[in-house]
Amino acid sequence: TAPGGAPVNPRHPDLFCGGSSSGTAAAVAGGRASLGIGTDTAGSVRVPAALCGVHGLRPTCGSIDLTGSLPLAPSFDTAGIIAANPLVMRLALRRLSKLSRHDSVISRVLVDPTLSNDPDALIHTAQLVAAEAGATFGTVDLSQLVNTDVAALHNRLQGREVWTTRGKWAESNMDSLDDDIARRLRACAEFAAEDRATIEVDLRDRQMFCELLAGIVDDRTVLVKPVLGTPLPSLEADARQLAAFRRSTMVLTATAGLAGWPELTWTGGVARSDPQRAVGLLARPGNDDLLVDLLERLWALEEARGPVADTRSPESPAIRPDQARNP
Repeated sequence: TAPGGAPVNPRHPDLFCGGSSSGTAAAVAGGRASLGIGTDTAGSVRVPAALCGVHGLRPTCGSIDLTGSLPLAPSFDTAGIIAANPLVMRLALRRLSKLSRHDSVISRVLVDPTLSNDPDALIHTAQLVAAEAGATFGTVDLSQLVNTDVAALHNRLQGREVWTTRGKWAESNMDSLDDDIARRLRACAEFAAEDRATIEVDLRDRQMFCELLAGIVDDRTVLVKPVLGTPLPSLEADARQLAAFRRSTMVLTATAGLAGWPELTWTGGVARSDPQRAVGLLARPGNDDLLVDLLERLWALEEARGPVADTRSPESPAIRPDQARNP
């Protein structure tokens, strides 16, 4: 650990390790453990995995029994799996998940290049995923699904649940908490105190969000998207810098949290040396096995050929949200 107790990032010692499961990701990345189990309410498995150069799965919400865990925001909470080797992730998923194996195959991979500061690199990664899956590839406009308003909706809904489950304890212990944590809990209290009409609007907006996402991503589609916001936080980042990174990252991680969908962080290829290039593979609920299958194929490709070169790809046809419907 670094001075003050923060875990050191074994792959990238100059970078912060991420969220609440960062110690788990650091242990796996450093070879201290083959498998890590963490929590992912808003990205705390996916983000540390990306920063530490390992793989992290946020499974379908409700697919892993959380008995014995401490609830935070129940409709968002899930246990997640962190591993460097996808075969280990596969064994853990089979052991932990209540889902039966899904027989779907991937027929389409979609990406919105505008979500990345390096659109060509994101397209290249998504095309690699599509090629390995034997799927068609296209671009799609996700501006209605991945934006600051959606992240704010996630924060409000999550915050109200946090205050419902932990508010009484927080009120009794606020003076003992870190300033940033106390500030975030006070925001939860404010969200919970809003009038019923405002809360109902947010609940309806969440339902509309889920319906729009389901209209774009069918049972045979995988969505490829960035995981990490910018700029990446250094190990010495102060509270202001960490808060800025958290805000920009929440724009990207809120999608899976709001919908309760599975998302797997893939850090293969150049992403292992450049965390900014890590991607999330998002699929419909129940398709956790499908994502791990894909990860195994991508990992086998690297084992056979070495890290994928950072080549650029030609432009690909765009798919608008109104066109990206189930075939």
